[in-house]
This record gives sequence, C-alpha cells and structure tokens, in this order.
Amino acid sequence: MARRRPEARTPEVRGAAPAPTDRLPGEAVPPPIEAPRRSAPHGPEAELADRLRTNASLEGIDLREARLVDLVFDGKNLARAKFSEAELVRCSFVGCSLVGAVFFGATLKEVSFARADLEGADLDYTSLVDVGFQGARLRGASLPGRSLGRARFEESVRTGALVRLSARRNDEE
Repeated sequence: MARRRPEARTPEVRGAAPAPTDRLPGEAVPPPIEAPRRSAPHGPEAELADRLRTNASLEGIDLREARLVDLVFDGKNLARAKFSEAELVRCSFVGCSLVGAVFFGATLKEVSFARADLEGADLDYTSLVDVGFQGARLRGASLPGRSLGRARFEESVRTGALVRLSARRNDEE
C-alpha cells in the first residue's frame, strides 16, 4: 500500500480571523475576538501602584485625596509628595525622605514616621491617631497643635517646627 503524504495545514489560532484564502469571494472578514477589558484603575492610587510596580521615583508624587492602607514606604524618597486630604491607615514611612511633603488636612491612623526626614513638611489641619515620629527630623515642619496628643515624638529633632492650633480635632472622626 502506498502511503499518502499529509497535506500541509495552517496552524489554528483561536480568536483570529480566518486567513484571506479561506474566505469565499464577497464574504466579509469577521472582526478579531478580543479578551474582555477590565476597567483600568484610576486616580492617585493607580499612579502609586504604577510607580511602585516599575520601581520609578516617588519624589513629588501626587496622592491628594488617596486612600492608602497597609503600605510600606520604608527608605523611599517622597520629597515634595502631596498627601493633602488623603487617608493613610497603617502605613510605614520609616527612614523616608519627606522633605517638603504636604499632608494638609490628611487623616493619619497608625502611621510611623520613625527616623524620617520631614524637614519643612506641612501637616497643618491633619488628624493624627496613633502616629509615631520617633527619631524623626521635623526642622521647619508645621504640625497641628490640637492633634499632637496622640502623636509620639521620642528622640525626634523638632528644632524650628511650627505648632499651629488647627480648627480640626481628632475627636471629629
């Protein structure tokens, strides 16, 4: 018996439009099938996730009105970062550079700034609940006067820090 030689076949690609030679004359080419797209995350949280994923600089990042929970920024450079009106819960900034960072009107709960450099940082009108500044450098930083009762400052350098009385209090949560 003679063996027949197998016919050459084009490999099948799922979801692709048929090859032009497989169509009948005048037959329309069907659109390619695409995977369903998820809505892309947006806002400051998406920018942060993108920068962390690509190990890009966090200097000057805009996280205004973001909700940041259980994040560790230890040792990162967040100079001139904007956290105005943001909510930070159980975040760690141990040993970070936060020179000139703005936390105006932010809510900070269980946040650690141990050994961080907060020179010139703006923490006016912030709500501080169980926030630690142990060993932090606070030269020229502005701090909320009424919210300091729940902050810990052991061994921090506070030379030139401005303490202002804020209208907002921790009791207004």
